[in-house]
Amino acid sequence: MAYRNILVAVDLSPDSQILVHKAVSLAERDGAKIYFIHVDVNYADIYSSLVEEDLGPEQERIEKENRQLVQSLIDAAGYPISATLYGKGDFIQALENAVVKYDIDLIVCGHYQDFWNTLKSAARQLIHRMHIDMLIVPLSKDNDEYFEED
Repeated sequence: MAYRNILVAVDLSPDSQILVHKAVSLAERDGAKIYFIHVDVNYADIYSSLVEEDLGPEQERIEKENRQLVQSLIDAAGYPISATLYGKGDFIQALENAVVKYDIDLIVCGHYQDFWNTLKSAARQLIHRMHIDMLIVPLSKDNDEYFEED
């Protein structure tokens, strides 16, 4: 099957490069478009009951840093990125919206294989709510094997 529109969910950790590498390999093979999505938490929602401080400036700083990190992934991809999407809050809902808007036929995301992610896995939620192909890449602290030397 040839993919036309690939959505890569990046969390801005160094492991995001693994996901980008896999997506680029598939896109080159199929001539597909690649879209990045980064979904951040809404800090105001999390801390609203804990503090009565304006988190706007801090949240703006974090968003700026995140955009710079996404740009570094784009620069390193070696393949055109058709669009970069940013969301806040519900990760799965943001992906569902992107799938519909951009006619996505493959989602590439990572899954950390640790105790907490086994209990509450975004990948598991994706499997139950999405009705398109997914490449769920197992991630761990020892991911050097995924990188190829040039």
